[in-house]
Amino acid sequence: MGGKLEAGETVEEALRREVEEEIGLNISTRIPIAFVQSYSWKKSETDPLRLGLIFLIRLARMPKHIKLNSELEDYGWFSITQAKKLDTIGKTSPTGTLGQLKAASKFV
Repeated sequence: MGGKLEAGETVEEALRREVEEEIGLNISTRIPIAFVQSYSWKKSETDPLRLGLIFLIRLARMPKHIKLNSELEDYGWFSITQAKKLDTIGKTSPTGTLGQLKAASKFV
């Protein structure tokens, strides 16, 4: 999941809004459990610098249904062991999907 900050919006507000928009979950907690890591990248030399922020959130309960928006194709709940077997983006990168899961697991 990902998104952009709207003008005047805090990072925490953007996190709650993006989760609601992209997968239909309402995060009632005001603050994420943990800030996991940040990273930056450029799609090309002429594009602006982008900043990625990774947060760990805790759900009050497991949702019965996830409502994906048009930007997302599928979802799943995986342990770190299971995630290692998935064909994910940036498998060896600390900012790839598996790297993000490993970093977040330190807070669980």
